[in-house]
Amino acid sequence: MNCTIARKLIHLYLDNEIDGAAARALEDHASGCPSCRAEFLAIERLALAVESLPRIVAPAGFTQQTMYMIAQHKREQPSWLRNWPGISLTITLVVLGLTLAIQSWDEFLQVLPDAIWDSPSDALYNLLVLAMSLEVSLVVGIGLLTIGGLMGLLQLIMRSNRITSPAVS
Repeated sequence: MNCTIARKLIHLYLDNEIDGAAARALEDHASGCPSCRAEFLAIERLALAVESLPRIVAPAGFTQQTMYMIAQHKREQPSWLRNWPGISLTITLVVLGLTLAIQSWDEFLQVLPDAIWDSPSDALYNLLVLAMSLEVSLVVGIGLLTIGGLMGLLQLIMRSNRITSPAVS
C-alpha cells in the first residue's frame, strides 16, 4: 500500500467502514511509515475529541421552524432576483442588438431619406427593402432588440399577473 491510498483509507478505518484485509494493510503501512502514522494518530485524536463533546439535542420543532424560515426567505426575495436568468438573457439580447445595430446605423441614415413614405403600406415596404439592402448586422441587431424588448415586456406582464392574482392555498 502506498501513502496516497493509506491517507484515503484512514477515515474509513476509524469509522469501521473497511473490510479486514484493507484494515490490516493500512495498519501494516502505518506501522512502517512515520508520516502516515502521524496523520493516522492526529485524525484519531481529532475523532476522539469530537466524540467526547457533549451531545446537543435540538429543541422540539427545530426542523419545522428551520424549513419555515427558509420558505419565508425565498418568498421575501425580490421577483427580479428569482427571475435573474430571464432578465440577464433580455439584457444580453438588447446589448448585443444595440451593438450590431449601431455598427450599421450610419449607412441606414444615408439610405433612409430616399425612401417614399406616402402611406403605411409604402412605409412598411420601404422598411423591408431597406432591411434587405443593409448589412446583416443591422437586421440581426434590430431583430435581437425586438426579441429582447418582447421578452422584457412578457416578464413585466408575468410579474404583474403574479402580483395581482390571489394566492392559491
